[in-house]
Amino acid sequence: MFGQGSRLSLSGLNSSVASPRRSLQPVSKNTPNAAARSAKADQVLEETGLHVVKALNTPVPVQVREALRTDSRTATVKLHDSSWAWLVVGNRVMLWRYSVGSTTTTISPCRTLPLPFSSTGWKADLVTVCTDPSGSGRASVLAVSPEGVARYWSNITSDNPPYVESHVVMGEASSTSLASLPSTLGCLLLTSQAHLFIIWPPAGGQGGGAIVIRQLHVPRGVFSGFGKRISSLIFGSQEATFQETRGMVVTNISAGKDAAFVLTNSHLQKWQLSNEQEEQLYEISMETILKDAIKKHKWISQEDPTVLSPELLVWTVDVQVTSMGVAVLFVATRTIQGEDKPMTAKYGLGLVATDNTAPLSLDRLVDLNYDCPYKPGNEPALLAYSLHGIPSSPLVMLYHRNAVLLVDLRRDVPSDDIVQFPVPNAILGKGTCDQHSLFFTVSNGVISISSVGTVDLPTPTRRASVLGTPGLSGRSATSVAMATSHYDATEYIDLLKNSFMEYLNGNVDMAFSLCRANFPPESFVGRLNTPCDLAVCGLSEMVLNDQPSSDPRWSDSGEPSGGVSSMIILYQLEDKQKAHSRLVQFLTDVGLLDQLTCVSVRNHPMCTCYLLREHAEKIVAAASLKRAHNQLVDQAIKLALQQRPSNAALRPGLLSNQDLFYTQVTDIDTVVPALFAYEESRLHTSSLTQEERADLIISVGTLMVEGVFREALQYRKNHSALYQPYLQGDQPEPEFIPWTASTGAGGIRSITVQQLDLMISVGVREAEGTPHEQALWQCVEAMATILLDGYKAQLKSLEEDPSAQARTDTVRTEYETNKHKYIASLLNKEQLKQASELAETYEDFGVLIDLCDTMKDRNKLREYMNRFSEQRFADFLFKRLLDEGNVQQLLSYSEDFPEQLGRFLQPHNHLNWLHQIAIGNLTGVYKTLDQLAEVEDKYVAKKKTLLSISKLAALAADVSQDEKDERVEALNHQLQLIEYQENLPADVLDADGLELDTMPPLSPEKLIQLYVRDEKEPLHFLYALELLDFTHPDRKGQDSKDLRVYIWSMAALKDDWSQLDTDNPLEQLHLTFFFNVVEQAYNRGMKLQGLLPPVEELLNSDLLREAGLTEDKSFQFLMRAGYEQLERVYSSTTDTDLDTSA
Repeated sequence: MFGQGSRLSLSGLNSSVASPRRSLQPVSKNTPNAAARSAKADQVLEETGLHVVKALNTPVPVQVREALRTDSRTATVKLHDSSWAWLVVGNRVMLWRYSVGSTTTTISPCRTLPLPFSSTGWKADLVTVCTDPSGSGRASVLAVSPEGVARYWSNITSDNPPYVESHVVMGEASSTSLASLPSTLGCLLLTSQAHLFIIWPPAGGQGGGAIVIRQLHVPRGVFSGFGKRISSLIFGSQEATFQETRGMVVTNISAGKDAAFVLTNSHLQKWQLSNEQEEQLYEISMETILKDAIKKHKWISQEDPTVLSPELLVWTVDVQVTSMGVAVLFVATRTIQGEDKPMTAKYGLGLVATDNTAPLSLDRLVDLNYDCPYKPGNEPALLAYSLHGIPSSPLVMLYHRNAVLLVDLRRDVPSDDIVQFPVPNAILGKGTCDQHSLFFTVSNGVISISSVGTVDLPTPTRRASVLGTPGLSGRSATSVAMATSHYDATEYIDLLKNSFMEYLNGNVDMAFSLCRANFPPESFVGRLNTPCDLAVCGLSEMVLNDQPSSDPRWSDSGEPSGGVSSMIILYQLEDKQKAHSRLVQFLTDVGLLDQLTCVSVRNHPMCTCYLLREHAEKIVAAASLKRAHNQLVDQAIKLALQQRPSNAALRPGLLSNQDLFYTQVTDIDTVVPALFAYEESRLHTSSLTQEERADLIISVGTLMVEGVFREALQYRKNHSALYQPYLQGDQPEPEFIPWTASTGAGGIRSITVQQLDLMISVGVREAEGTPHEQALWQCVEAMATILLDGYKAQLKSLEEDPSAQARTDTVRTEYETNKHKYIASLLNKEQLKQASELAETYEDFGVLIDLCDTMKDRNKLREYMNRFSEQRFADFLFKRLLDEGNVQQLLSYSEDFPEQLGRFLQPHNHLNWLHQIAIGNLTGVYKTLDQLAEVEDKYVAKKKTLLSISKLAALAADVSQDEKDERVEALNHQLQLIEYQENLPADVLDADGLELDTMPPLSPEKLIQLYVRDEKEPLHFLYALELLDFTHPDRKGQDSKDLRVYIWSMAALKDDWSQLDTDNPLEQLHLTFFFNVVEQAYNRGMKLQGLLPPVEELLNSDLLREAGLTEDKSFQFLMRAGYEQLERVYSSTTDTDLDTSA
């Protein structure tokens, strides 16, 4: 955009530049960028007498740097005044905190959130952050997709924050920008048709409720439209025009009130917003005001009176609020009948007051001293600039991806104050914070640009173009920052065209030398829109859209004619096909084809080789359509031409619609939506018979398939190797969306889906039982093939890029949904042949299984399992049977596919052991059942069954006897524990609400508690003592010791020790429950050693202390006496002492 001159580039010049300024060194793999700086303060990157550029000491998170490394061309960034920043790439947003004036280099945590899918592409302007005014640090995020899906996260500072969604009903419009309102908790959404919506987060801000969305409307009270009527009196009646959004700026005007300025292609609106109401203060015709100012100041031409004519063209570009007023960026030019030379377009700023009264004229017109050539059709290049600034500052910045022009509105004539960012550096976004104007760049991260000049500084005299580059006289010069503009591309196209002409004349060596000189290898750095890529695409497009040189009807078109000479359209297309083939051969022979990188196509990067192939395919499609031409195509062409720019320069009536349509080969695909539109209009407005309706639907579908797509797709298949890109480096190819699957509301994919739906929903009904029915289904199959082929090509490109996983998943889900939808439709209508062919081609396993079920063909199913073994068809089948609960059929595959079924059933042990029985793997059976028994915690009866079957399998398994004995012993041990549970007394089970058939497995500790809790049967205490072996095999574990003390303490509590006579202790002890348990244990052969706890441990137990027995002298006496008697008896019968210390 802006001339380079002698200014210092922020991409980093070497230190030998003779200048007092400082510059950032080039960022490379060995040089840390802004995100890795360890400086203590902001780094001055460039300092002149007019401005200072600083890189903020705020590191960029690693995730953001990695995303920029892989996809900086499509990434956009927003810097919010709350110190939040976010980067949008693909369908995800990364958010982090930044700071202005920080002296620390702590990297803020980066939070990545998934965005709703968008076919047109996200940008950072559609995301905003709302911070908690209480200062809690909580931040919420609102994002609205271009299609209107609103997603709200209430608190992104938490892990995995949840979100709620809603939808903004916008009609045919799309979202363009979203801004949080400074004085409220709401956000303002602007659409492409200048509609405003205010969006409120869920009540309470916690994300639990619904998002509130309301469109803002102009009030219709008594004085509604009064301002517009006054404007009509002053400016004249204005025809209703289509409102196309240019920009929006929101600013705070007072406590609780905000103002929003909305700029469209023709009008400027001002809204006042608060919590109480939203009101449009005015809407003025900015186009009319600007034209009047230009005429008044004779801004474009002082001597040419035609500047006052209606041929004056003005485009509004962007809007920004400054301390000097509302600044509207515009570009203007004029048209003169009979002149074919390029016109000059000039950029300027129009200032209007910021008060609430509708302005009737400009307060000031500022000439930016920037001229550029203009040619009809180049309007997008004119509008590719934006404004940035601070409402309280007179400084406004006009910027592009690679340059910033600083304009001090206090000056009469703006200075030539430019900051440049040559590739690979680039501006990705902007923002303000703490009264600083900020930008985010690829190489430097967050930077600030501030003006240091004063209004007393001398201003430069006017030049032909202040932004021009020395050495390019007579035309507007452009810098490297604008190498992709129309006129740079034209220059490169001319250079390549000259080389191509030399090649066609047989001067191959000269052609090669010219290409090497004009497009050296280093010119391909950047991977996107390099000079050679743009030139190749431009020359290829010229070949496709070439007009017949010998046809006199084209002589007044104003366009140069080339090599096409035939009068017959079909022959013209054949000539173009030959010329394009020669062009590709030329690129191959001179070595340029292998060096091509990527260009921007339909707002997405595409490998240049693929665009060349697309052009070749479109020539094939055009010739095919011409051969199939009929009255239906005529009607579609007529509709398609209505959407093209007017051919006013051509002689009316001389050129037919076919002449105009088939000459513009690059737009041949526009016939597809035109065919569908004509079809719909006929179906909805005409009184057609059933047969005529069916015939119309089939005819349109057939024309799309046979007339447009089939031969083009065949060409793509046959010539895929010729157009294979050779991208340098390790970066994957960009996402590839072929023209036959272009996305968006009017894209081929959308039309294909709509045509398929129409054929299935309406066509089938109309054609059923008629001779047309089979032709309709064949057309459905062909259309579905075209749709699914487009998805497969897109997915193939995405799967090669690991960083595009989220996008891949989204597209794959869409692909799988449409695939099953249309193939299943064929199956449901018993079109088995077409359904099977599509299902086999696109691997719709669900339909293949349904087909086999319908035909009861088990052998075909086995064939598919073998054929698609690498695609895991078997797993798909097994999962489906498992989900349906069809266990019997699932296990029937054990014999034919033992390995596949076994692998699938590994996570499903409840079925895996049955499969192992079927294949005779008894070792696997007992191991699997053992695992099931180990985790069974609901039913003890089920656990017993599992252990019992496991025991049988272990006995029958082909393993060593030692392993078998060890396994059986372990199983018996577990079964014995279950037996103790089954022997629990009925009153105990009733007390705990347990039933034998439904109770869960209980632990040994729980069983001990149940056996001794309320029982006075010594046998139950003996069971409890036996259960100690299940807590610790050698009874020496601390848990086992504690449980032993617990059991004997409970036994002691069964007696009333106060009633015992201490004069006859042995006789009295014989009557106690405690020593009765001891006696029965002894009589049953249980070893008392290790069975009884030491007397001191027993006397100090918590249970006995709570009962007051530890302080009872009689109890202590009787218990010690009993222990003494036990030791005497035990030692006399075993010749050993009773060791109760164990």
